[in-house]
Amino acid sequence: MGRKGFNELKIALENLPFSLKSQCELLVFGGEAPQIQGIKSHTLGFLHDDYALAFAFNACDIFVAPSLAENLSNVIMESLACGTPVVAFDIGGNGDMITHKHNGYLAPLANDSNTLGEGIEWILSQDAKAYATLAHNARVSSLRFESAKIAHTYINTYVFLTGGGGAIIDS
Repeated sequence: MGRKGFNELKIALENLPFSLKSQCELLVFGGEAPQIQGIKSHTLGFLHDDYALAFAFNACDIFVAPSLAENLSNVIMESLACGTPVVAFDIGGNGDMITHKHNGYLAPLANDSNTLGEGIEWILSQDAKAYATLAHNARVSSLRFESAKIAHTYINTYVFLTGGGGAIIDS
């Protein structure tokens, strides 16, 4: 459980200003919801289909991925695809998906609850227009990872690495 960053998330949420905490509800899937004074918590359990997952992401204004070790997180990509801005530590592949203050917030110091909390506070403090832009940017940014685009990139890379011999496919 330590690598998932639940302790860092709990501390970050506990340290939010009361004015924000009183407006928050925490939805947790895949594990137990921590009890945080001033924030209602709900455990959704394990979500086993795309519809339930999309429903959960669309019910949220923000997705926090507090993981302390990550590669290229599917759950971050799924959140962005649903237009839900993400707060995560700037580790592993998170910076490949999240552009700081464009479609989410990259907390610069991994394992630092304060920087994670700053990201949560930053997104929750946006006015409606700025938040709508963040959400739009989240959705648009996920489109560059569509399977058809990725497949064409792989094909073109293999053709290049093998010295040609085939047509380059436009992406």
